[in-house]
Amino acid sequence: MHVHGKHYRAAVATLEPRKLYSLREAVEKVKATAYAKFDESLDVAVRLGVDPKHADQIVRGTVRSRTAGSIPTSSWRPRT
Repeated sequence: MHVHGKHYRAAVATLEPRKLYSLREAVEKVKATAYAKFDESLDVAVRLGVDPKHADQIVRGTVRSRTAGSIPTSSWRPRT
């Protein structure tokens, strides 16, 4: 069985398991519990209440944060 490190356990201890956080609270918690020595990323899942089977309700897109410009887009290549 895998044992998590002390930084991970300390970060998890600050969170309440079943609590729904507002966006502002969630971002503050993520910033406060960051322990890696590199720029961490964050994935967000949003329920939009649309039916993707209907062509007029398909939602696609990406959002770049203000500080995400550290990697030049010309050097990025998709995986094959």
